[in-house]
Amino acid sequence: MSIASAEARAAKAYPRDSHAAVGWLAFFRKMLMPWHARAENTPNPFEQESFMNQHVDRRALLASSAVATAAVAAAVASVRDAHAEGPGVGALGALIAAKDAALARFNKAMDRNDEMESGYFATNRRELLVPLSIGGAQSLYVTAHDLEECSIACQIEICKRYDEARSRMSGLTSAAPEVAEQAVAALRKAEKADLRKVQKMIREEHAKRVAFGYGQALVELGEASQADIDALTAVFAYRCGSLEECRTKAEYLLTVTDGRFTEMLQHDSVALLQSFLPEGDAAA
Repeated sequence: MSIASAEARAAKAYPRDSHAAVGWLAFFRKMLMPWHARAENTPNPFEQESFMNQHVDRRALLASSAVATAAVAAAVASVRDAHAEGPGVGALGALIAAKDAALARFNKAMDRNDEMESGYFATNRRELLVPLSIGGAQSLYVTAHDLEECSIACQIEICKRYDEARSRMSGLTSAAPEVAEQAVAALRKAEKADLRKVQKMIREEHAKRVAFGYGQALVELGEASQADIDALTAVFAYRCGSLEECRTKAEYLLTVTDGRFTEMLQHDSVALLQSFLPEGDAAA
């Protein structure tokens, strides 16, 4: 694997903002909640971990502090209670209640994940070492959530080290081309073997997390995150049948998004605009 191909693979796998500083990881996760994402149904064993850090615009400012979170929850409850008995708001009220329940599930899953992560890394290393066939070792940081990201980052660094080793053979290529060709072939073989070591260590790390219970906590967090996203989208997409419903929906969305709509994804904007049109006139 060349550096270019490895970096291309990494770029494809990184549609998100990654927080590398371990010391601040809990803050970003708890305060900024930067990891809502749409899950894909694939057989990848690391898929449930890959949702982290994908949508920094979703819920980024919803819970900037414990006080703010409590205030938002109180305001949402006030909006819901004030209009729950109004004419024609039963269906909308049910969607709002479902959104509140989904957020509560997500917060619970996040707290459980924090607990399991702290316990896991209290007895397991965040940095593993991959012994290299050319000598030395390459750090493999398994810092929390996305093991596939950790794997790709490590493989890119290994590819760079092998590219450097090959570049140092330019003089040998001129003096003894056949020997240089054999040496380059040996380096390629060793490089592939070392990349396989990374993949094997990642699989072992994943198995350890599952055995500890940390892997299951990540799965539940991913599912809870998805459910919260879908619940909010459902409120955006709801077609109001009266001015009272319009008022209830507007007040709720202004409250739950803190008036800045930092949680809106692109499809939410489309759903919101389509909700103003008669159902038959909505664009596909």
